Amino acid sequence: MLRILEKFPGVVKKSAENYSPNLICNYLFELSQSFNSFYEASPVLKAEKEQKAFRLTLTEGVAQVIENGLKLLGIKVTEEM
Repeated sequence: MLRILEKFPGVVKKSAENYSPNLICNYLFELSQSFNSFYEASPVLKAEKEQKAFRLTLTEGVAQVIENGLKLLGIKVTEEM
């Protein structure tokens, strides 16, 4: 998932250069799928102290990237689901 996260700036740049917002959509879908698999396999709140801190930080990072990507696409982000 970290490898996917690091691709975000490049995807945004390529999307802007090519006038292709679908690249951001595809990226966000891939990131969401990856996070879903991670969340299913790795409990965040039940983890050991150090793992828990890392997983919470990773979760916050994923949420921020998804929020940024959706805003670039002009999609309003909800606070809760």
